[in-house]
Amino acid sequence: MAGVSDTEDGVELSEEVMDGEHAAQIRLLESFERGLLENRNKDELVIVLDRLVEFTNLHFMSEEILMQQRAYPGVGVHVKEHDSLLEQVRKIQTVFNDGDQTMTVEELKTLRAWLVDHIKTKDQAFVSFLQKVRMEEV
Repeated sequence: MAGVSDTEDGVELSEEVMDGEHAAQIRLLESFERGLLENRNKDELVIVLDRLVEFTNLHFMSEEILMQQRAYPGVGVHVKEHDSLLEQVRKIQTVFNDGDQTMTVEELKTLRAWLVDHIKTKDQAFVSFLQKVRMEEV
């Protein structure tokens, strides 16, 4: 069974599509964080944040479809976590758009920690399930 390893982009689960999506998600998050710290133009940051929200939503939909196709028994709990994370990302978007960059920085720290933990635990459990199912199909 493949384990989780830290990489420059975040975490790796040895599941190519998911790893690529997680890396893109983390790059968007890091780009927004850097932009905040460098006091970049708000319009530029709004674009990055909008992309993060949109990509996060698409990534979660992709994972959830795969979970349903494979009859993953943990899909309900996993979807609830996705909903919670997406709500958190949208809250950051609202706070930032309302002009509170200090609060946004704090929220980003929480978001990053939650995202990495989610990948290392919930997504790893799903990948382990997928690997088991694939072994049984052989």
